[in-house]
Amino acid sequence: MNSILKFAAALVTLAYAMPSMTQAADRSAAEQQNLAFVLDFWNNVFVTRKADRFHEFFAADYVDHNPNITTPGLPGLLEYVHKLSARASTSPSRGGPPHSDVVQAIVDGEFVTLIRKRDLSDPQEPSGTYEAFGFETMRVHGGKIVEHWDSVLRRGVSPPSVSAAAATTGR
Repeated sequence: MNSILKFAAALVTLAYAMPSMTQAADRSAAEQQNLAFVLDFWNNVFVTRKADRFHEFFAADYVDHNPNITTPGLPGLLEYVHKLSARASTSPSRGGPPHSDVVQAIVDGEFVTLIRKRDLSDPQEPSGTYEAFGFETMRVHGGKIVEHWDSVLRRGVSPPSVSAAAATTGR
């Protein structure tokens, strides 16, 4: 029975990650290629931290907008990935490889956005978890990733609480 439940869960996850047939039909061949390229990188290289394969996916003039990557280009990204891997080896709950499921993949020309879901420990309920969502947007040009944005915050900066945000916006 357990294997049937695992199989059903895998199918549900796949259904969320796969674009609908209507969306796929509306995509150009280049958009479909860009989406497949980014999903290949994300699922088979980034999540597994195969740093030796990163060069296959990134342009020489790659730009990353993650505020924690301070060295420009691919060397900075690789340095960051190595730091994440080192943190994970000392504290598996921090730093990865990230166990997050892609729940939506969106492509618009050269831009591919992955919306991912991750279960995190709930700071308000120590025995519980909550679903957190983030994004990765990559611009693909000439068959390589040339630019990247994500929802990562600078280390040491906590997002404002809901009540603090409400106080400043009046909502």
